[in-house]
Amino acid sequence: MSHREQLVLNVDLAESLGIDVRQGGASIATAMATVFALDVDIVRTVKRHTGALVAVRGDVVRIDADTPEKAARVRDTIERLFHDACLGKEVTFEGAWHMITETTRSPLHEAQPSLGSDATIPLKRGAIEAQTAGQATYLASLRANVITVAVGPAGTGKTYLGMCHGIQLLEERRVERLIVARPALEAGERIGFLPGAIEDKMDPWLMPVFDVLHAHLGRQRTDRLRAEGVIELAPLAFMRGRTLRRAFVLLDEAQNTTPAQMKMFLTRIGHGSVMVVTGDPDQSDLPMLSHRDASGNRRFVAPENGLSRAVSRLHDLESIGVVTFTTADVRRHPLIGGILTNWDRKEPPSNALPHPD
Repeated sequence: MSHREQLVLNVDLAESLGIDVRQGGASIATAMATVFALDVDIVRTVKRHTGALVAVRGDVVRIDADTPEKAARVRDTIERLFHDACLGKEVTFEGAWHMITETTRSPLHEAQPSLGSDATIPLKRGAIEAQTAGQATYLASLRANVITVAVGPAGTGKTYLGMCHGIQLLEERRVERLIVARPALEAGERIGFLPGAIEDKMDPWLMPVFDVLHAHLGRQRTDRLRAEGVIELAPLAFMRGRTLRRAFVLLDEAQNTTPAQMKMFLTRIGHGSVMVVTGDPDQSDLPMLSHRDASGNRRFVAPENGLSRAVSRLHDLESIGVVTFTTADVRRHPLIGGILTNWDRKEPPSNALPHPD
């Protein structure tokens, strides 16, 4: 190592970053503990992506790197994490990983592009900020359009941000109801095999939705609003024959709809409503169709799903926005982006037969 940087995480640094630690937020000790918590794993992540070594002694952080530029980049990353921790923001392994990799790809001290105030959803329990340009585009579409179709891989925030937007509309009384629908089919299973009433059958399929509701409305309020019919979580089939007025309506896992089901859902929209459709066309669980070719051999083909039909037919209509996410927008565990990028690129062994599922 040929260059060393030293950083002291104290009140002076916080104030130089524009933070008045006397006006609420986390204490310096708490912020430092947050940045260097074991589950954030900042030291090992920095070493993996930059080759730099980070050592912590008390409130002093020492950075050893092979170039001054690399050391400065790591310092910038730790300062940004410390800044967020002082403000009481959550610092996670995933967030730190993305911050480090984005910073280390950028030229020295290059300003990170601002996504702007429009890339924020103000909620009573705290604002939700877009983390990528794709997410910012999604939020802009949610605000500008009556119907937004969001497609892309898991972990890009399609459902989470869509639900947060719906909660905002509900809190601001711009809609009277929040409705979430899912096809009764997932990972090759139908919900009919589950015991209990329809609510009991659907609840396991809707845990990602419950997570968002509980985080931003609280468990008790969520349960009360469900009992009052303000929040409705139901199978897609329950939308048939209805006109949904002054409601925020989200269709999740839409790749598991048929084109006929998607048409039925989209035509439920009524005056004052907003619709969001989310899913990944590459992850459809619709049963494969079989046919025999000219030689009499059975072949399996994937049927067209409703989400793909919606994207291809509706992208140029006024008041309908289509947003496409990529693996660059993945904000779950950093391994997910690599898995998604590499999975379909791997060819099966030459003697293997493709699975019909």
